Amino acid sequence: MALTQSQLAQAVASSKLGKYELVKLALEWIAANKYNEEYRKLTQTDIITKALNDIMEGIATPEKISELNKKISAREKSDKENCAPEEAQAAPKAE
Repeated sequence: MALTQSQLAQAVASSKLGKYELVKLALEWIAANKYNEEYRKLTQTDIITKALNDIMEGIATPEKISELNKKISAREKSDKENCAPEEAQAAPKAE
């Protein structure tokens, strides 16, 4: 259940984490979800609101962010290993 704007503002104001820790956590959650199709379709404002809602509802936690970051790192490492090096793709230089 998503919080309304006023509920979200009240929850952020009364959070035990503090507003700066919430912002940090929201940015980390957004970065961890950059490949999530649900986030890709949202406006920037909606992404921030969704991230804050996820944090306040306990969906986004430091542990879950860490888990997602590990999956992203593994995916990016796999993608790099499957791609040809840039040097091999570059056109030969004319002398």
